[in-house]
Amino acid sequence: MSVCIQCAFRHGFRSTRAVAPRLSASSIVPVRRFISTSISPQKEKPSDATTTTEKPKVVSITPAGTIMKGINFNKKLKDPIALPDEEYPAWLWTILEDRRPILSSAPQLSSEDAADLYSKSKGRRKLAQKRIAAKQAAASGELVTPADYKTEDMPWQTFEESQAAIYEAKKASRERRRAAIKEKNFLGKLG
Repeated sequence: MSVCIQCAFRHGFRSTRAVAPRLSASSIVPVRRFISTSISPQKEKPSDATTTTEKPKVVSITPAGTIMKGINFNKKLKDPIALPDEEYPAWLWTILEDRRPILSSAPQLSSEDAADLYSKSKGRRKLAQKRIAAKQAAASGELVTPADYKTEDMPWQTFEESQAAIYEAKKASRERRRAAIKEKNFLGKLG
């Protein structure tokens, strides 16, 4: 009894082995190739060396013919073999490029800060703005000492000023302790 290829795909590989043992998984699974986006092959125009600027050729890490072990997600297939760089499409080399806009106002932004500035979460955006403001303040020379670290330069002229400064120091100290406790609890749950 023979089974067509479409039926083999529909019922899965286990049922095809039971029904038709002469079909192997390698004969059923089609070879995957990249699909060309152009309908007709483009004609190459004669180019002058002075008018065209070629991009530097991207060289992959693995040489052609290397068996790449451990990256195959299908157990039934063999490990993929690296192809020569010319056989991969041009768009494949540009996937990992950073396409986010470069912010001219703050050139020292890290990629995490820039990503968080455009986050959907309001909290992440606010935290990113605070981090950026702190980095800019540190770059300009204005160092802000946390309130709970200030001991010598607390205001003492009036009672209200001194009480407000003490309250601010206590509040900052509590926040710092709470953050340390949360971090300790989180790390305790991991291990």
